[in-house]
Parts: sequence; structure tokens; C-alpha cells
Amino acid sequence: YYAAGDTIWYRGTLLNADTHSFLVHTNYIYVELYTKNDSLVSRQKLKRDGLCFHNCIPLEADLPEGEYLLRGYTEWMRNFDDAFFAQKELSIINALEKGKKNAIKSHDYTITFLPEGGALLGGVRQRISFITQRSDGHSEEVEGTIQTEQGEIIGRFTTRHNGMGIVTCDVPRQGRLIAKTTSLADGLERQFPLPEIASIGSALKVENRGNNLLYIDCLTNGNTKEGLHIVTHAKSICTDAFSYTGDTTLCTREWPSGINHILLCNKEGDVLSRRLVFIDNGIQAIRWTTKTERPTYDKREKVRIDLQLNEGGGNPLLSDFSVSVTDASTITPDTLCDNIVSSLLLTSELKGRIENPAWYFKPGSDKKEELDLVMLTHGWSRFETDNLNTPNKYALPYYVEKTQYISGRVEGIPEKEKNNLIGVYNPDERQFASGTVQSDGTFCLDGLDFVDSTYFGVRLLSKKKMHRKIFFDKPTYPEANYKNQDFLVSLQKATEARKDYLKGEESTIYLPSVWVKEKKKSLIESASFYIHSLSLRELQQSYDPNEIITLSDLLHHMMTTTHEGMFFPAGTVNIYDGLVNPGGYSVWGRLMFLYTSNGSGYSGADIAEMLRRINLYDVDRVEFIPNFVHSYNERDSERKKEYYEFDDKGTYSAMFVRFKKGHEFRNSAPDPRKHIIWPKGYEQNAYFYHPVYSTEEQRNNSVEDKRTTLYWNPSVQTDKKGEASIVFYTSDSPNNYTLTIEGVTIGGEPVYLQQKLF
Repeated sequence: YYAAGDTIWYRGTLLNADTHSFLVHTNYIYVELYTKNDSLVSRQKLKRDGLCFHNCIPLEADLPEGEYLLRGYTEWMRNFDDAFFAQKELSIINALEKGKKNAIKSHDYTITFLPEGGALLGGVRQRISFITQRSDGHSEEVEGTIQTEQGEIIGRFTTRHNGMGIVTCDVPRQGRLIAKTTSLADGLERQFPLPEIASIGSALKVENRGNNLLYIDCLTNGNTKEGLHIVTHAKSICTDAFSYTGDTTLCTREWPSGINHILLCNKEGDVLSRRLVFIDNGIQAIRWTTKTERPTYDKREKVRIDLQLNEGGGNPLLSDFSVSVTDASTITPDTLCDNIVSSLLLTSELKGRIENPAWYFKPGSDKKEELDLVMLTHGWSRFETDNLNTPNKYALPYYVEKTQYISGRVEGIPEKEKNNLIGVYNPDERQFASGTVQSDGTFCLDGLDFVDSTYFGVRLLSKKKMHRKIFFDKPTYPEANYKNQDFLVSLQKATEARKDYLKGEESTIYLPSVWVKEKKKSLIESASFYIHSLSLRELQQSYDPNEIITLSDLLHHMMTTTHEGMFFPAGTVNIYDGLVNPGGYSVWGRLMFLYTSNGSGYSGADIAEMLRRINLYDVDRVEFIPNFVHSYNERDSERKKEYYEFDDKGTYSAMFVRFKKGHEFRNSAPDPRKHIIWPKGYEQNAYFYHPVYSTEEQRNNSVEDKRTTLYWNPSVQTDKKGEASIVFYTSDSPNNYTLTIEGVTIGGEPVYLQQKLF
């Protein structure tokens, strides 16, 4: 959970889905924060920094309290199911809002029955798994019976873990089966149908016999067992393949840890049955060792923590990982939520919600049977195979994003001028790239590297100054689809967080006084109160660059549309240079003031033509005042300079257009071969601030140190000895800290540690 006004610091780790090794072909990822109702709060593009991606998301102080979702993806990942995007649920509290009363409600529930291997086979004794979920998304514990249409009970069951369980029964050859259930919490009774009984079919039966042994059999009714084959694979890596001749036992000691697939196929390669199994071949064998110089520390003291990472045999491991140190008295870690181990080995490969995924990987206990319940009840997997001889085909419109680019098309080029060159240039970074306009008018300028808010001049390098219209490809983003999902953020933890947050707000910290000096602004600037203001970057983000090119385009667009309440009324528009005395014009007019840095004016063109000569990239900011009064400066009565001030009773409406430094009004139309574009760039790197108390004066500073996060480093690497170290200073609460480490070894093993310090 976070508080409104806090900052979300995060790291992104991009891995090959088959091997979990670091994926270095893609150099950019996208990170988004959404509300529960799919409203976008923040979108960032990140560039690779070493082996990871990292940045932060500042949360506005007025952000509404509620549940939010953080998700990350690459362009290439958009070619596949967005259910496998990385995502994490967050709860954000707001001290400005009154506490919400979370009354305990009685929830309805539903049960889904999933026969092992897929089909419910008539005339066969078969295991049937089930999962129970309440209407709020949480699990429900129930008991019940499975009955025939005639009321005969053929099986009894009780949930075992998080609403999941198994019942074994003799399935009749025909008819319908019904489950009658009772909630163990409030006695709510319900009735649910089971899947239809299949008269012909095959299904795998798989049991974990321990000691890395897996028992596999094939159940059939009406089907022959001849010509069947069994194929096992982990993701897309085949681990075994053989003809089925009867029940068999396989050794899984060499299989990769995590979700493995068992497929039953016929001789044509069609998959008849599939079963997921979870294999643990030393997940807990990787060990972290931490060491501090002293067992306890005083406030504002320097702390050094030495870290060492070894595999089960004691050999050191190379790894890249994040490290955080938080104040456990304020931030209570959720030890059951998704971490990098549970994500890579479990949740990232399955569709559907898994409650408390980290529970299955807590050290010190065997969770094999509970993990098998997850495999039985979450049969949908990212690695689907319908036929071994005919791999699934995918449309791949999105590319691996190794570099940044600007693409689009040019219209109006005569046939004899095809294959013209087109160039892009950024004067600030001195970047230049050129390319060829293809025969269909399309172009792509790649090899660029730019942060967000960087602008580029794009010019068609043709000799003739004829009208050529350049259209730029708009960036697209995948839609959010979480509106109908139930979030499982703990209401109790959010309530506790609110109490801790409000407790921290009881004290007041007084900052030292500062003087702010600035050059005196013009009378109009200093006296005006701008209701709405848009910078050039905000204008570029708000309007289509293919439609809004000149100031004239912007005005026509704003006369018919609004932007966050900003509306310029249609009607007579009188235009003046803001540095020129407007004179006695009707107070009922709509005024536009054009500000230049050097006071230049315009001539030789009417107003409409002049507006068409001003490119939007010449504008620095647009401000709008719906009502103001027209007055004189009494202190400067001799010069009688006018100024304008906000007044809700005023009758003026005005738009102030401020140009960039050095802009001058043109007497000629802009070159149609030239355009300006602000493509979506990556975020500037952000780094976490760590205070230093190296002197006595710093240690005795009267300003309180109430940090809840003492240390954050998104990328720490172990050396050849498996060693690394971090250094930070304690706050005014020098004990009860939590150390959290999450990362991946060079060999592709996820590593995780969370422990108390001091």
C-alpha cells in the first residue's frame, strides 16, 4: 500500500520466458498505473539501464483512495495475450479523505469443477478438482456432495486450501451430475452442475510419488489406447517424449523447476489431454547470507550490510537484484503477495487469480499437494499446444523495440518523385537520421535515442517546395481490462496503513525560511490570474499532431472542443500583440494576446493568414481567462499602461499565447515540407535520495528524520564470490527494519529474501 503524495519506486526485470535468463534484445518497457475502473493515472516508457529498468511514479496528493493496478509490458509482448502482462495490485490511502467503513458482508459464491485431464469420462473412476470463489474474488471454504439426477450420492468433498479441493468418484456412463454445497462460514447452501459426461474420450491421471517420481496413466472410455504418445515439456523446452504402452513412472530430477506440461497425443499429433504439474528441483536451495557490523544501531548511524549468495552446494552465484530497507513499525510487509519467485515460477504462466501466491514458496514446509491443487484448477497456460505437428500461428504486428523511431507516410508526391529522402533532426541533442519514402509513401526513421518531451523537426528532402502532407503514425497502447475483476487488496491492511499514516501526520516539521528572487514581470503578466494553462508538451499530448500543426488549427479545434474545462468561445476574435497597447476596444470582445520575447509585431497579412503562419512548435504556453476586467495602473498614471486582472464579474474572455524566446512573426507561409513532432520518449532516470549523516552537525540537525523507506537500490550485483554490500544511514527510529531482496541470477534462477534487521 501507498499514501497519496508518496512515490512508487520500482524495478522492471525483463527475462526470456523459456529460460528466465536476462533478455537484452528489447531496450524499452512500458509501465502504467490504472485505477480499478481502468482510468489511466500514469504511463512511462523506460530505457534499459544495465540488466534492468527502473524509475518512479510520484502520486498526486489528491489521488482518490482506492485500489490501483500497476502493469508492465514490452511492444513484443503485445503480440500475445495481455493476461500475461506483469501486474501488481496496490492499495492507495489518502489522509484527506474520511476513512471508509468496511462493513463485513455476506458474499455469494460459485464453484467450478475441473475433471483431471480435461474431460469428465463416463464409466471411469476419476479425480475431479474444484475451486470456490466468492463474489468479491476471495476464496470460500465449503463442503458438499456430488449426486446423480436421481439423488444418489457418489462423492463427498471439503475444500482443502483457499477454496480448492479434490473429490474422487465413479462417474456414471450417462446423465447429469449435481453438486450440493454448504458454506462453512455462514451456512449458505448452493447447487451447481458439473461438466457434461463424455461417452468417448481420454484423460491423463498424474500423481506425485515423491523423490522426484511422477506416476502417469491414461484413462479412456470408448477410445483405444493404441498409437498414443506422451510428450512432456517445460514452457517450450521438450523434456521427454515416448509411446504410451501403459502406466509409467518418470523421474523428474532433471526437469526445470516450475510449471511443467504433460500432453497425451494421438499419432496425428492432436492433443487429447493435458495436465500441468509443478516441479521443485531446489527452489529453496539458493541461500542468502547477511552480515552487519553490529547487532544494534543508534539513530542516524551508518550501516553496512554485507550480502552473499550461494547455491545449495555452496558455490557463489552472480546475480542482479533490487534491495530495499523499510521501517517495519510503519510498513508491514505482505509476506503472501506475489514476489519474483512466485511470479516467475507460478503466476506469470497461468491465467486466473491465484490467492496468496507467495505462500506456496515460504521456506520450511512442503507445499507439493497445495501446488498440485493450483495446477488442477488453473489449467489455462500461456504455452498452449493444440497439435504437435502444426504449431499455433500468431499475427505479429508489434516488433522487438531495440531502438526508437519515427514513422508515418507522405501524401501528395508525384509518381516521378517517388523514393524521396526524408530527414529528422533534433537541434538540442544534435541527432539526425534520414530514410527513404517508400513507393507507397510510408517512411521509418530509426536509430534514434530521446527522452520524453524531445521534439524533432521532420523534413521531406525534395528540391521543389510543393505541398506535401506528412502524417505521423500515432502511438498505440493496449487497453486496460480490469474493470470487471475483483481486487484482493486486504481491507484490514489498508485500514492499518491509514492509522499509521495519520499518526505520522500529527507532528509538524518547520522548514527554514527562504527568499525567492525573480525579475519583475510585465504588468499584464503579474496582474493576471490564469484559470487554465497548457504548456507546449501538454498541447502536444492533448491533440493529434496530424491535425493540429499551426496556431490556426489549434484555435479552430478549441472553439469546438474542450480540454479539461478549457474552452475558447466561438465568435469574433480580436488579436493583439501583448506588448502593444490594445486601445479602446469593446469590452464584449474576445481577446487574444500574442506574447513575444522581443516585442516584434506582424504586418502584410490578415489575422487568419498570420495564424496559419505560426507553427505550434513556436508556442511556449497557452493560457485562458474566462472573465476579467480592464483597468489602469494607478501607480503609473502618466504612462497609463493598462493591465488585466481576474474578476468573475468581468466581461472579457481572453487567450494568452506565449511564444518561445526569439520567435518572430513570419511574413511567409511555413514550408509544407517541414513538420515538428513530439514522439513518446523514455523517462529520465530517477534516483532515490539517501541522506548522509557523516558530521556531528548533520547528526544533530533538529529536522526530524521520519523516513519509512531507508534504502532503495534497483540494481545491485554480486561479484565472482557471490558478494555485494549496501550502505545507508538509520533514521530517528533506528531499529525494527525489513530487508527485501528480489532479483535473478545470471543462470536464470529467481532469488528472494525478506528478513528483519536489528
